[in-house]
Amino acid sequence: MKTLKYNKLIRDNIPEIIKVSGKECDVSILNDEEYILKLKEKIVEEAHEVVSAREDEIIGELADVLEIIEAINDNYVDKFYNSMKL
Repeated sequence: MKTLKYNKLIRDNIPEIIKVSGKECDVSILNDEEYILKLKEKIVEEAHEVVSAREDEIIGELADVLEIIEAINDNYVDKFYNSMKL
């Protein structure tokens, strides 16, 4: 059996979709620090895709960048509010 390795952030219930299709997957849950680092790496990757995108692809690529910005923002907002509760 062929094994593929993807070192990617996942979303949209992808592991469940893979399992329903009869395939296997392993996932790791990142701590907050690892998650932010991966989001920062991902936003750079997506920014490069914006630069190289054709005109008809720009909106989709910018949507990907915005989604990452929102995830980073949500993480920091949660940390801020949690620190205020102490």
